[in-house]
Amino acid sequence: NTYKDINQASMVIKGLLNSITSIFYVKDLNLKYIIASKAFLENLSLVPSYLVSGKMDSDFYSVSESKENENS
Repeated sequence: NTYKDINQASMVIKGLLNSITSIFYVKDLNLKYIIASKAFLENLSLVPSYLVSGKMDSDFYSVSESKENENS
């Protein structure tokens, strides 16, 4: 039952992230991306199915930009 609830919540979250027009993402305590909105991916010219999980700012931005993001 818990697995079913988690799966349903995951589907709802993915649906929301694909439908909102704002750039939105969630990172863990180590500053690794967990999930990102379709708008975030489009802003980086990535396909909507691109998996951001486990990636860091340095995977998307220049060294100077990623360091700036980590410090803000």
